[in-house]
Amino acid sequence: MMLIRTDTPNSIGLASESLRRGELIIYPTDTVYGIGADARSEACVHKIDALKDRDGKPFSIVVTDIAMAEHYCRVNPMAGKFAKSLLPGPYTFVLERKGNGIARNAAGDTVGIRIPKNEFILALSRAVGFPIISTSANISGREPACSIEELDKKLLEGVNIVIDGGPCEHRMCSTVVDLRGSAPVVLRRGAGYDRFLELQKSLL
Repeated sequence: MMLIRTDTPNSIGLASESLRRGELIIYPTDTVYGIGADARSEACVHKIDALKDRDGKPFSIVVTDIAMAEHYCRVNPMAGKFAKSLLPGPYTFVLERKGNGIARNAAGDTVGIRIPKNEFILALSRAVGFPIISTSANISGREPACSIEELDKKLLEGVNIVIDGGPCEHRMCSTVVDLRGSAPVVLRRGAGYDRFLELQKSLL
């Protein structure tokens, strides 16, 4: 396992190479640390499930922007309005899948889209040009890590690179909102929830 900082020379290059080789990384976001890999790869999904002791639930994905998201899911007008006002930010938007660009064992008929307010992971997404799996860096059922000091040793043994970006800004998971229907449905209250409610009142 290689430990680097976000300001390490060529940190984006090192992480990009690892992702392209089908390896796992741990990276910072605005909410909690995440485990990432190529979201197009079924093999990568299996690796993360095994590492986290997960039961095969869908993953969210990090994309650079809504234009990139539109390659993999349907962004309806309502979702577009919320995205314009809230992203990048601590939200996961659940949208309808489009095409087969994402591994089927990573997401089913819906896709959770993340555009975190974190320059490193957005730059990494731009560099590789494909969606990156976004799942909290913890063993299933345990608290997610908000700094590298909180990472479980088992996770460190199962990834190729850990990127230290310091403590996460919000120190809690994202707010998850289903935006497929005629009105948003909050599936999980998390970071940014109050701001989402304020915007919801003004948009709807």
